[in-house]
Amino acid sequence: MQLKLIIISLSFATTNSSLAQAWIDQTSGTTKTLMGVSFTDADHGIVVGEGSTILRTTNGGEDWVSYTSGISDWLQDVTFIDSKNGTIIGLFGTILRTTDGGINWTPQTAGTYNGFTGVSFAATCIGTIVGANGLILRTTNGGENWILQTSGIFAPLYDVSLIDSLRGIVVGDSGIVLRTTNGGANWVHQTSGTMNRLYDVSFTDDYNGTVTGLNGTILKTINGGVTWVQQTSGTTNLLPGVSFTDANNGTTVGLSGTILRTTNGGINWIHQTSGTTNNLTSVSFIDANIGTAVGWNGTILRTIIGGGLAPFPPTNLTAKVDTLKVLLTWQDNFNNEDGFVVQKKNGDTTSSKSFFSIDTLGANVITYTDTNFMIDTIYSYRVNAFNIYGLSGYSNIVTITVPQPVGVMENEKFPIQFTLNQNYPNPFNPTTTIKYAIPQQSFVNIAIYNLLGEKILTLINEEKQPGNYEVLFDGSNLSSGVYFYKIVSSNFIETKKLILMK
Repeated sequence: MQLKLIIISLSFATTNSSLAQAWIDQTSGTTKTLMGVSFTDADHGIVVGEGSTILRTTNGGEDWVSYTSGISDWLQDVTFIDSKNGTIIGLFGTILRTTDGGINWTPQTAGTYNGFTGVSFAATCIGTIVGANGLILRTTNGGENWILQTSGIFAPLYDVSLIDSLRGIVVGDSGIVLRTTNGGANWVHQTSGTMNRLYDVSFTDDYNGTVTGLNGTILKTINGGVTWVQQTSGTTNLLPGVSFTDANNGTTVGLSGTILRTTNGGINWIHQTSGTTNNLTSVSFIDANIGTAVGWNGTILRTIIGGGLAPFPPTNLTAKVDTLKVLLTWQDNFNNEDGFVVQKKNGDTTSSKSFFSIDTLGANVITYTDTNFMIDTIYSYRVNAFNIYGLSGYSNIVTITVPQPVGVMENEKFPIQFTLNQNYPNPFNPTTTIKYAIPQQSFVNIAIYNLLGEKILTLINEEKQPGNYEVLFDGSNLSSGVYFYKIVSSNFIETKKLILMK
């Protein structure tokens, strides 16, 4: 049967967000529930769902074309083995086949069987459908005939992933995982380690596969489905859709707009901002960056940057005192942050005072020295990372007291060493204070430099007596950006960064 086309004009949603909007809401032209999505490349994709909905795009979702098929079914899943050959299945027994990339769809029959929920093809001719009451059907001729296989169970099965013509994995109710190594002649029950309902399965090669399901369940195998290990998702939401493009990069979607992303095979799953509270049901990535998620109320979301991944939180933050300095160190757990923010507050972790930012550092920095404090005062510190997609969580909090240095009386008038403190506040607009200390009579020069190393302003250029000093820097005549201030006095030279943010 040839399907009638209905053209729908769409456009991408826009955003005024100062951060990159990683997932873009696309206009589907429908408010129906969308259940399945399959893309064959960055431009060509099919979406299916409630009310026999079939949508097709040839330009990455800028426009979607709606097809009326003449059938009445809740279309549940869609899969493509290549750019031309695809199959759609429905809850009431619908099977539709295309050999021209989804332009035309031809009905197929599987007799009286119905309740179809998942479909997968290993080759143009070899495919499997699963469904209600333990149903497993197999074709070896592209769907001209579908043969019933014995699953050995009567519980609902929800999805299937064929690794090749002989090997495959089926998942279903109550933690069911079935595995075949002989094209479905035998399906063997595997221990999943959970009783939660399992909804979706994705394999990228012979060994690496991931299953998602109820209560935030995520299972991982690295031996082709023989054994499974539960991973920490960080959510209790149902996760009905998952898509991996290689052993490391994967995305799962779920209720209330949940999107989780991993770049290390599921060791860490990071929450992404979807921009919707609609339930998401399915997701399809064609590489590590380009993917589409679908869900309730006609929701279609698109990313071309992997959904955007905020950094992992820094860990193992430590603090120690070293001659009127607090030295902070931490572990960097991400290789794509733009920098770190160091925060501080007076008092310990029980203090009601709020943390405030004392400095912003560059990428891959794992140390910081704080010289702006009072003796015998308790301070607490924490650090987080940031990039254009968002902020990480905070590190652990460390608390420290800076004691009176040995050999220095509390009423001693002069400092014991040269110091240049971090300006405060930082970032600033338009003024900030720079404090410094001179332990002996010295000529002092303090100047401001731009990112090119060009001197743009001299703050101090004179002889100074021993003592503690401060100078006000006014950036009213400068544009926003990163600058540096440098002190030269006797043999003491030190440079620090300041950020003007208007």
